[in-house]
Amino acid sequence: MAKAFIHLIIQVMSEKDMIFKVWGLSTGDSTRIIEKVCPETLEKSLLTIHRYLCFLFPQEEVRNNWMRRSNGAFGGQRPIDLILEEGDRGLVTVENYLAGAMQR
Repeated sequence: MAKAFIHLIIQVMSEKDMIFKVWGLSTGDSTRIIEKVCPETLEKSLLTIHRYLCFLFPQEEVRNNWMRRSNGAFGGQRPIDLILEEGDRGLVTVENYLAGAMQR
């Protein structure tokens, strides 16, 4: 019964919804991101950012909290706040930052 329920939830939730949930974002923040970022950029960049985080941070807790922690690379802002404020540009900035970290 539990497996069937989990399978149903996974089918209903989109990938972006699952990523927002894993990152611990509020419904309000998730909705604001969806409203501020063009759909094509959102889908591609969210998946790419999530993949980068999985590679860079093997510890699940660190990986899932990264978007909500202040970061000196973004002037002390949390990556999620950068996205909320700048929309597409903020999302691409976070993605590019993580791409650079993958090269180090």
